[in-house]
Order: sequence, then structure tokens, then C-alpha cells
Amino acid sequence: MKLLKKIRESELEKISMKHFAGIILVILVFYPMFIKGIMCNDELLLRLWSQKGIKSFFQTTIYNEYILKGRVLGAIGNLKFMSFLSDNKYIFGLINSAFLFLSIVLFGYLTYKILKNREFSILLCVLISIFLPINFEFAVPNAFVIVCLEPMIILECSLIIYIDYLDNYNRKKFFVSIGLFLWSMFLYEFLITYVLLFPAIYIIKNIDKKISIKKVIYASFPWVTVSVIYLILYFLQGYLFPSNYEGTHLSFNSLTSILNVLKILFVAVFPTYFSYFNDKYKYLFELYNSGNVTFENVFNPIIIIFGLSLFVLLYFLLSKNKILEKKKFLDLKEILILAVAIVYGFLPALPNALTPMYQEGVTVESFTWIPVSIYLYFAVMFSLTFIFFKLVTHLKFKGISWICILVIIVSSVGVQIRNHVFVKEQVSNYDRIVAIENVIKLDYWKQYGAISVFAPSLYETMNSMAIEKDHWSQFAKIYNNDLYFEDEYNSAQNAVLVVQENNDFYFYFDNVQLLISKEKKGGEISVKDVQGNYRIVKVEDSIWNEGDYSVCLLSSVK
Repeated sequence: MKLLKKIRESELEKISMKHFAGIILVILVFYPMFIKGIMCNDELLLRLWSQKGIKSFFQTTIYNEYILKGRVLGAIGNLKFMSFLSDNKYIFGLINSAFLFLSIVLFGYLTYKILKNREFSILLCVLISIFLPINFEFAVPNAFVIVCLEPMIILECSLIIYIDYLDNYNRKKFFVSIGLFLWSMFLYEFLITYVLLFPAIYIIKNIDKKISIKKVIYASFPWVTVSVIYLILYFLQGYLFPSNYEGTHLSFNSLTSILNVLKILFVAVFPTYFSYFNDKYKYLFELYNSGNVTFENVFNPIIIIFGLSLFVLLYFLLSKNKILEKKKFLDLKEILILAVAIVYGFLPALPNALTPMYQEGVTVESFTWIPVSIYLYFAVMFSLTFIFFKLVTHLKFKGISWICILVIIVSSVGVQIRNHVFVKEQVSNYDRIVAIENVIKLDYWKQYGAISVFAPSLYETMNSMAIEKDHWSQFAKIYNNDLYFEDEYNSAQNAVLVVQENNDFYFYFDNVQLLISKEKKGGEISVKDVQGNYRIVKVEDSIWNEGDYSVCLLSSVK
């Protein structure tokens, strides 16, 4: 403690240490996302379309994702193609991480514009980052990163410019803010719920002045008008391009079902929910970790460095207790800010809750995070951080900062441990997909011409990674290989391909048995056949070498 006190006395060293800890923390938090690759069937499908070429990708996505789903407005300026510019998972991860980082930083800056408190905004960004759960849900940061975060970033920019506009009513800022808000709604329809933020921000910004309803209407009416225009365009696109997507069909089955969806989504975005409160993920963690939290989990060098970096950063930001210092625990402005944040912890999910697809699909056992959840998470984290800092500031107990730091570190370490375990499983699932792709690409198959392959193991669902029925046949055509893969047996098939546990491949037809592997093997080995039975075979000579792979003849061992 004395050492830290001495460091704090030196402004240069304090800044250096705090910033260094922040940089290390960012790297450690975003690293799992950087390495994980795709993890769900929707993004696997987008990957396939991109592998057919950028022209095919745009043609297919515009037709399937926008025209057929009645969402043609969503094609305007949509950047989700950026995730699929390359097959390389690190480029994929880097692009998605950049969008996530920018969305968090802009959110922190937005709160700074409202509260004028730098320490609070920095800590809010830190807490959002360290508690963000990585799992197998169809939501950020696991999937749909640009789809969800591009409109968030645009909305954040619109709100930031709106706050600046209220200072001097600059005409340029007026049009830019309105244009960005309309664009954000084009990209994700539920962002229309954020129209209420504009009058709310005006009231918050002018709470100490005399406010009339007329002034509130004058300051926010253009944004309300734009949202009405968007609604007209939304229903017009639905009329011109009828949707085949259940997620855009509204239905009021019962108030109970709607409230149940909102409740599940609201609770699930609270920090540590997936670590300690969801039975499905507690089971999956023990399954993939071979038991509960172990010594190796806690004393992992990455986790230790994470904890130390977080401690240093929290120490410099919390120890002086100068954040949000006021005589009252909550004044009228703060009550209004907190109320707005709580409302937005569930309001953006209301359009989803009105659809049959989500009323049936959102359960504690099934989907507890959906694409909109990242918006709810930001709002809930703001609310919790706000209350947390008020408590730190107003409780006179001197050790409150240290207790809070300890609680944050312990709970966030639990989240990070689970994130690393789930990312390891995601990487394994992704590597299996890449291995299948690489084997199907081989020129070796061209010598056989058109063959039908019974390959059910290629279609096994791994967590959220399900595979379309004709996926691998379409992929083979990209590389001019006439392979037709089936997951159900029929008498016309003349070959069998089985993925092994180590991503080797056992291929056999007629009297020929082959092993396709990256590793050089010899002697007798065990391979799994299509029925899941293991047989002992002997590895003979290599008959084909291409890239990293060798194709070896196998002979049966009696």
C-alpha cells in the first residue's frame, strides 16, 4: 500500500501506471474475442456466401437477409460484410473487436457528456468490458457483432451530436443528428424505442432551468417526426416485400408471455448471471472444464495479470472517493437519469417480446441473450455502476472502496475464467469447421468425379454451430469438387467420410480405406466409423500430399 501511495504522489508515474494497466486490461478482455472465430450457424452461412465471392455475398445477403425478411431498409449502409472480408479468424476477430471497443468507448463518452465526470465514464467502460459474458448465445460478443453494434455506434453518435446541438442549436449538428438517428433505425428497427431519449436528454440537461412542455417539444419534435417517418417506411417495406421471417411478425398472444420475455432478458443481462445463476451454463462450464473452478483456472497467468491490472486501475479511480460527490445521495437530475437507464434495461426488447418467435424461444433453458440484449446490458451496467459509485461516495466507512474493489475483482475474475473456458470450446468447434473445409478443398477429390458421400459427422451440431443440409455440397462446388454430402444414408451413396476426434478424416468406399491427416502417422491406429464404432487399422503408404494434408492408405487388422 505504501508503494502505491508513493506512486500516486508522482503524477507522471501515476498516469503511466494507470494507462499501462488499462492497456493490459483491454488486451486481456478482448483477446478471447480475437481468437474465437465464428460460433453459430447464421454466421457459418454468411461465411459460405462470402467464400463464393464478394459479388455473390452481396447478391445473396440482400436477397435472403433483406428482401425475403422484409428488411430492405437494413441494407442501406450496412457494414456486416466487413466481418467476412477474410476467412482468417484473426482478421474476423480484429474487426469485430474494433466495433465492440468503439461502441463501449462512445457509450462512455456519451455518459461523460451528460454527467461531466471522467472517472465515472472510464469505470463504466471498464465494468462493461470485464463483465461481458462470452458463451453460446446468439448475441454480442458471441455473434452478430457488426449487425448489432453498427446501429448502436450510429445511435451513440446521434445522441452525442444532439447534446452538442442543445448548446448552440447549430443547424449542421441538427441535420447530422437526425440523419444518423434515421440511419440507425434503418439498420435495426427496435432502435425506434430510443426516440424517447431525446426529450429525456433535453430535460436532464436543463433540469436546473425553467422547463416547459413547449420547450421540450420544440427541442425533440424533429427526432420524433423522423421516427414517425421511419415507421411509415417500415410498414411500406413490409407491404412491398412481405416477410418470411417470424422475428418481424407481431402477435399479442398474452400479456404474461410478453412480460416473461422481458423479465428473462432483463435478468440475464445482469453481471455474473451466466457464471453463477443460469443452470444451463453452470452445467456447460463443468462439462467443458472437467469440473468446477480449479486451481489451474484461478492461477492461470492471464487471470492473475487480469486481476492485478484491474486492481491498479480501480485503485487509482476509486481510492479518493471523489466521484459524483454531492450533499444529497440522489438529486432530481440523478433520479431521472437512473429512471431512464432502468427503463432502457427492458424497453428495447419490447418489439422482440411481441413476436411469436421470441415468445416461444426465450427461456432460461434456451435463449437468454438475443441480439438486442447488448443494448439492455449497457443500460443495466450504467444503472448498477451509477448506484455503486453513489454508495462509494456517500458511505462514510473508509474501507468501502477496498471492499468494492475486492468484490469487483473476485466477481469479474469468475466471469473471465468462464469466458476462457467457453472460448476454448468455441475455438475447438471453429477449428473443426475449418478442418472440414480444408479437406473438402483438396484437389485429391477431382480424380473421382461426381460421388455421393455419406457423412453424418460433418453435420453434427456443436453447441450453437448447426449446419444446413446442403452446406458442404455447396462448399465443394466453390472448389470444383463434385462431392455431394448427405447426413442420411441411401443406397446411391458410394463413399463414407467420418470426422475423427482429432480432426483427422476416415474415408472409405468399396475396398479402399484412407486416412486424411495433418500429422504423420504410422503403424496401427484406432479410427471411428460412421456407426461410432472403433476399429484398428494399419497406416500404409502416403498416396497424396497437398498443403498440410497427407492421404494415406489403410489396411484392416484382423
